[in-house]
Amino acid sequence: QWDTPAGWEENRTPSGFRLAAFTVKSGGKESVCTIIPLQGEAGGLRANAARWLTQITDNPNPDDSTLEKLLNSQEKFLTKGQFPAVLIDFTSISPQPTGISILAAVISVQGNSVFFKMTGEKSLLLENKEKFKALCQSFSAAAL
Repeated sequence: QWDTPAGWEENRTPSGFRLAAFTVKSGGKESVCTIIPLQGEAGGLRANAARWLTQITDNPNPDDSTLEKLLNSQEKFLTKGQFPAVLIDFTSISPQPTGISILAAVISVQGNSVFFKMTGEKSLLLENKEKFKALCQSFSAAAL
């Protein structure tokens, strides 16, 4: 279970790996946020952060210093269900407000991983960062 942020349109019809997806709109801009549960560590935080970084930069091999900066700035918290979570904000990597960026959170649930990922223009992500975090914090195991 989770609490859908006000103004976000939720689609709980599973699609592929997705448990749910949300459409976020503001000022003519649109973003998508997904919830994807995977078994185990699903490659680990570092490998996933590196892959996500390649999705918003032109560099297929991100340098270690950029990746380390992101991983060192991660925010850790417990969800409503008392699961450990890590939030990584990629918006500092996108130089332009109209550039595409990512907000991501990885929640550990009984040895498995639940990925929350929001992709869209940096300005829209920054506008919705607290709502994204609130969505992640509201997560409890009933959703599995």
